[in-house]
Amino acid sequence: IPTFLIGYVLNHYSEILFTSTRIAGAGLLVTAILLFVSRRFNQGKKEYSQITVKDGFLIGTVQGIAALPGISRSGSTICASLFRGIRPSDAFRFSFLLSIPVIFGVAVLKLKDIFDGTIPAQEIRIFLFASAVAAVSGYIALWFLARFIRRGKFWMFAWYCLAAGIAVLCFMR
Repeated sequence: IPTFLIGYVLNHYSEILFTSTRIAGAGLLVTAILLFVSRRFNQGKKEYSQITVKDGFLIGTVQGIAALPGISRSGSTICASLFRGIRPSDAFRFSFLLSIPVIFGVAVLKLKDIFDGTIPAQEIRIFLFASAVAAVSGYIALWFLARFIRRGKFWMFAWYCLAAGIAVLCFMR
């Protein structure tokens, strides 16, 4: 619920948010900070079955904020789960499950665009192919991410986000 509410509000500012490389660069730096800090919270004991409504609401709120450019949805929700004392493997699982309604909701909105003619018919094949490629590459990325989490190395993605954020802020206009 908080994800959809925040997404709805941010959608009204999409022209500003999603055309600014500076906002994306800053978002990457925010993600880097979250990932660096998460290293200290890698010893949670709370299991998946012990996640509370309060945990879900707070993590869902973070997921909504992650709609901002440059802020990693999975990175921020996993970090928020770790901050709430959830075990890393269960934080990964919860983050994945939390993404399903968002992905489904966005897919429904895109299907609406297809059926009402917003997306031209000739672009539908491209849209479907891109969706399939995104699904396969997303699955591969999740496989690698799960390995990093199991090894306690999740925080190392912070270096990539830090470098990318600095590069975007310094070299992109």
